[in-house]
Amino acid sequence: MAIIGRIRQKAWIAVALIAVAILAFIFMDGMDKFGNKTPNNIATIDGVEITRMEFEAKSATIEANMKRQYNLQSLNSEQSYIVRQQAYQELVSEKLLESEYDKIGIAISKEEMNDLFFGDFVSPMVLQNFSDPKTGQYNKQAVSQYIAQFDKLPADEQANWRNFEQYVKTSRLQEKYQALISKSMYMPKKIASHLSDLYDKTTSSRYTLLPFSSIPDNQVRVEEADYKKYYEDHKNEFKLPEAMRDVQFVKFNVVPSQADIAYINDTVKKTYAAFLTTPANEMAGFVSSVSDQKYDSNYYKKDNISQLIPDSILSGKSVGSFIAPFQNGGNWVMAKVTSIQARPDSIKFSRILILNSKAGGSIKRSAQAATKLKDSVFAIVKTSASFENDVAKYSDDPEAKKNMGESGWLMDGQLQADLYNLVNATAVGGVFVYTIPNDMGYMICKVTGKTSPITKYQLASIVMQIKASDKTVGEARDKANVFLSSATNLAAFTSTAQKQNLNILSSTLRDMDYKLNGTPYCRDIVRWVFNSDTKKGDVAPEVYEVQDETQDMFIVIALKDVKEKGILPYEQAKPYMENLVRIEKKATLLLDKASKLEKQYPNIDQIAVALNSKVDTAANISFGDGYFAAAGPEMNVLGMLSTAKAPGILKPVKGYNGVYVLQVDAISRKAIKEDANMIQQTFDQKTMQKTSQLRLPLQVLQEKAKIKNHFSFFF
Repeated sequence: MAIIGRIRQKAWIAVALIAVAILAFIFMDGMDKFGNKTPNNIATIDGVEITRMEFEAKSATIEANMKRQYNLQSLNSEQSYIVRQQAYQELVSEKLLESEYDKIGIAISKEEMNDLFFGDFVSPMVLQNFSDPKTGQYNKQAVSQYIAQFDKLPADEQANWRNFEQYVKTSRLQEKYQALISKSMYMPKKIASHLSDLYDKTTSSRYTLLPFSSIPDNQVRVEEADYKKYYEDHKNEFKLPEAMRDVQFVKFNVVPSQADIAYINDTVKKTYAAFLTTPANEMAGFVSSVSDQKYDSNYYKKDNISQLIPDSILSGKSVGSFIAPFQNGGNWVMAKVTSIQARPDSIKFSRILILNSKAGGSIKRSAQAATKLKDSVFAIVKTSASFENDVAKYSDDPEAKKNMGESGWLMDGQLQADLYNLVNATAVGGVFVYTIPNDMGYMICKVTGKTSPITKYQLASIVMQIKASDKTVGEARDKANVFLSSATNLAAFTSTAQKQNLNILSSTLRDMDYKLNGTPYCRDIVRWVFNSDTKKGDVAPEVYEVQDETQDMFIVIALKDVKEKGILPYEQAKPYMENLVRIEKKATLLLDKASKLEKQYPNIDQIAVALNSKVDTAANISFGDGYFAAAGPEMNVLGMLSTAKAPGILKPVKGYNGVYVLQVDAISRKAIKEDANMIQQTFDQKTMQKTSQLRLPLQVLQEKAKIKNHFSFFF
């Protein structure tokens, strides 16, 4: 049964499981805050919908996994948005790939699916998750028995298994698609042989560099015709895969005043004095009343506490010890060690429910009768050979015959403290009685598993944020509103900021971004920027307050430019071309200068003297090298050297750093010629790397697909 335990315990590692019920997401017909009519779906990809229901199901799965992975009880606004963003991206990828699978006939038959679990080529995902960690052996029979009783499993375990099966299937489909793509790119033997010849040839040369920086920018005249020519020659370099917006904004940071800090420090001092005298039975209420974080009775390993209380402070503290107030980032922190225990990270148990009439439903048993039955059953199960059979026989749980009373693996903190403590205090195989709160009956529990105990701390921690007073916040808000009243458009925004000596900040945004440069989460701002009614030059009609645990600020924002998907128009591309066009002009001047010097002087040393530059060497350089000696990845130079037929001065070459003058001193061959077959194999490996994870194929598919994205309407 050990393998079955791992199926229940570890299936979430491979896939994001739905650990909580998926709540229906309520979309109401009507208008959003900008007056736009509600779409019927999250997106369409080449006419195929991402429905609201499947989007919410995917989001719930990812959210459950995030909470489990980071041990979170709830998500903040930014984390919730990241969940939805990931759900959207995964669903778009799935729709694109499913369409490709259908077009080219990639599928997984029932026989192949069975083979992935029980055949000669078991899926690596299955082996990874369900092999015995001690022996490394995969127990096909145990998994087969588990599937055979599938209909009797609890609903959550059935959902877990279906998710895992789907993950295995999806992975196999992606493997087939990736293999098909990688094999569609092939290097013919003749090309490999030609490259082998090129790689075999090496040159040893000397060179000098005429750097672009040797010509001052103000000595290069760039005309409109130069920009237009460069734009026509390089249009595809200015192609945007998605729409973008350039914005400018000013921040009015909320910073505690000296009076605020003095008040906070005094409050911390008084709080600590009261903390020292608080009785144990009042500790939870006191902490929750004064701390910015509610009292937490859970136990944590040192590693999980270290961000709040560093090990250097906690180390050596015993039960009952106080930790005096200290500053941690933007907070004052103080604590009391209320308990230290060796506790397992996870436990599991089976239980028999014996309820009385207070539990409601069909239970009519009196409290006295329940107590008598509990005593009788407890006496039986203490010596019983099969607790599972006893569960089905005696438990009031209507699901008992299906789940055999099993709790599944529960992490420390997931179970109410008094019950967890009883499980922790009972040896594996031991049985105990737990009184259900509100006198509703009893649970007779058998401990069926524990992980190794680890030293954990229970702390009564008080966290007090060093934050501005309402008065200080109001003053910052007033300044932002005064600024906004004068910033009626982008021109007025700029002039007002300059008059007030405010720093104008910039960001380039995509539709699904959720932050500006240097700000906390501010998705509402991005939605305003991309709203169809927002025009170039507009200033947002409201002041936005954005904050997180460390900063609070008010933002006034203006839309500077609108850039749509596709090739940028000339005027929008022009600012990006200025330096590139200037480099082209400098290269023309330097190439002309180098050509004249080559005609005037017979060797590289004399040319370097005339240029007042140094001569560097590059020994045994091959066309297959990624770098040209110390100069770096100068591919034009490597190409020129590969064409050399004999020693001597070569034609000047434009590189990334400037113009190179090269003199080849020797041409030779490598001691061992690179095999053409190895070149082909290397090509195949690089192709597989490029197509692995399907990142590049998905990028191409997304660019070609007709996608109507309604995500930003809802989020």
